[in-house]
Amino acid sequence: MTIILSVVTADYAVQVSDRLLTRKLTTSAGVHYEPWDEAANKSVIVLGRDGLFAMGYTGPGHISGAPTDNWIAEFVAGEELGANQVRPEFGAIRISQGTSTDRVLAVRFPELAQWVFCRIRMMFDPVGGPRIR
Repeated sequence: MTIILSVVTADYAVQVSDRLLTRKLTTSAGVHYEPWDEAANKSVIVLGRDGLFAMGYTGPGHISGAPTDNWIAEFVAGEELGANQVRPEFGAIRISQGTSTDRVLAVRFPELAQWVFCRIRMMFDPVGGPRIR
């Protein structure tokens, strides 16, 4: 289970989340979950020319062989950041070329949302039920 808590006041904004990724195991005794990656991040901080924002995620721990937070960081940044390294050297990303946070939110996030919705749609076959479990 993922916990993401965000608080915004007139003076500050804070976002915190747990870090533990678990792995689902099915055995003859039933289904259980075990710790898998205790150092994962479930949030990404993005610094643009005119501000910064944080976003959190739930769901799969890896996408295309990279930890999900690193994959999201590369997707939002629109550039290679080394997401497939064992422990990438970034915790927050700075958008290159002086890109504004408005542009990131207006362009990259809709593309990210489209990717997520297409993936969700692929998970379900309208006739035969779930295809990916």
